[in-house]
This record gives sequence, structure tokens and C-alpha cells, in this order.
Amino acid sequence: MTVQYAVLKGRVVGSVRAEVMEQRVNAAHLGNGPYRSNHFHLLVQAADGLWRCPVNVRSQDGSEVWFKIRDSLRDHPILPDLPALPEGLLELPHRRPGRTLDFIREPLFDRRTMRHLPKDLPGEQNDVQDHLELYAKQAQTEPGALVYVFGSFWRNQQFPPDKVLGTHQGVHDIHMNQGNDPGHRGDDGVYQDGGVLFYFPSTDRYVGAFLAFASQVWFTHNENGHRLPGYAEGPLAEGEVTPPPPPAQETFPVRIIAALVNPEGDDVGHETVTLFNANTTPSELVGWKLMDRQNKTEALPELHLGACKSVTVRLQGTGVQLSNRGGALRLMNAKNELVHVVTYSQAHAVSGRVLVF
Repeated sequence: MTVQYAVLKGRVVGSVRAEVMEQRVNAAHLGNGPYRSNHFHLLVQAADGLWRCPVNVRSQDGSEVWFKIRDSLRDHPILPDLPALPEGLLELPHRRPGRTLDFIREPLFDRRTMRHLPKDLPGEQNDVQDHLELYAKQAQTEPGALVYVFGSFWRNQQFPPDKVLGTHQGVHDIHMNQGNDPGHRGDDGVYQDGGVLFYFPSTDRYVGAFLAFASQVWFTHNENGHRLPGYAEGPLAEGEVTPPPPPAQETFPVRIIAALVNPEGDDVGHETVTLFNANTTPSELVGWKLMDRQNKTEALPELHLGACKSVTVRLQGTGVQLSNRGGALRLMNAKNELVHVVTYSQAHAVSGRVLVF
């Protein structure tokens, strides 16, 4: 199935918790039996009408979702382009870096900091909806606040909540959209993850809300987003689990720690990337490569990187390009698996300064 991926830009005009939506739909006697909602419903007014954006707060099988609320989201390459987007729905049929989200290839948060809470629980700030509602209400009341909702969209359909709210369009799949279980494998893809970005002009900051299902795998194929074999489900999973965990020297200890993104003078042939081996044993970098935001690659020389040692590699200028407008840089091993990724914004690309990640 092809996901109709898009970003919706508009103003938050309301929100409805899952349990409240259930009450409204059932009171109106809509649907074929008792209606159950697993979504927090965000209402967004844009130039092209009112949109309903259901954000998953529980999976269909009743299990809790993993989520991350990142306040003061800064220095990500997607942010500078958001203000220029037109209000309303912008379809993004070509999944590529720029206006799309990818939790793995251009991470907006550290997956290891994700947590899960119940869908609803008495009290304040102790369930997923409490956290979403906090920022939704702030966006609704603050003058000039905007919201950007990434996901797949529908139009001209009437679901029970739409009939209650008086809208016929919406954005859903507002969660990670890759690494799915076999039953949802057709929804996999790269650069099509869902999420919500609130912008608050009073503090000139973005707040991001990101969700994923416990059944999803965070190690996925670079072309189609399908889960790679041998990895556990869930955002906190590390390394291979079947077959048994590999030796320590194969657990991807090599990291990108620095880059000269904007050399003084001509960039071509003068950009550098510094790698560090955090392992206690040497790492053999044979067949490894770097990949930029446009999927251009550059093969690394065969390197014997000693334990706790670093190496600086000069880019040739014919492969990977470190854009001065912000970007992402990925380190891939000989199996074409993602070892490490870093992102940076235009503000980081200071002429002559080495950027430390």
C-alpha cells in the first residue's frame, strides 16, 4: 500500500481526548456498535479547511506506544524550511530528505530516551494524552503559534469522529512508518515518518511529539524501510538478538564525532569527517562508506582504527557533500547497515570551524 505522505501546516483550534471522543460518538449512535478510540485528536485550521489529526496513544492490540516529547527542538536541518511552507496540506509524494521526517536517517531525538505511559490515567501529566494536551492547549491559546503535522492524509471520507466534528479530511499515521511487523509491512518506507511539531513564537522554539509502536524495529533497510533481520522490536533494542549477539568489536562502536563542514575558501576537496572508535579493541573499516542527505556516497579508505583512537578523513568532493545549509551524514558498514548518523543546521556551518557532534 502506498502511503499518501504529506505535511499539514496550520493553527491548533482544539483537541479531543480519546475517552471524550468515544463518549461523543457513542452518544450520537454512530458506527456499528460501541466506538473505541486509540487516538488523541488534534484539530487544525488551515487555509484549506478544518483537519482532524488523530495521534496514536495506544496500538490497536491495546499495547502502549513509545513516545518522545522534545521541548526546544533546535538545530535540525528540516526546521529552517518550515516557515516558508504554505498554510494547508502539502503532499510529499517523493520521499526524500528536505521536508520529510525519518527517525533513523535524520533523527530528531535519541530513541533510547523514549518512554511509554498509559493512554489515560487519573491525575496530571501521568499519561500520554496529558503530555500532548499540554502543548496543544498552549498552541491553541498563544497568538501566532503554528503546528506542522506529518503523516498520511485522507479527504472526502466520513469516519464517526469526522461526523461529530464536522470535517471530512484529516492526517493520520502520525508515528514511525517503517520497521513494521509483517502484517503492516506494506506501510514501510523511508523518509515518511509521522510526527507533530509545534512552533511557539513567544519563545521562538519548536516542540516535537514523536511516537512509535513497540512492535516496530529500529534497524531498517535504506531503500524500503523494511526491518532488518536479527534485531529486536522496540526503540530501546540494541544489536542483534537472533542469532546470538555478535562479539563486542562488531557492535558498531565507531562514531562520527566531528566534521569541517564549511572550510575557509573553496569547500571542494577540503571538507573533513572525523571518526572515533569507542571500543576497547581495534575496528577494521573495510568496505565502509559515508552517505549524505542526498544519498550520495563516498567510500572510506580501508582503515585499521585502534581502540579509543580517532581518524580524520578528507572528502574528495566528488561524492559526499556537506551542505552549508544544514544536512545529515551517515556512516555505513560493508553490509550497508547504518552505523551512526549526525545532523546539523545552517547555523552550525560556520566558516573555518570544526563542528563537534
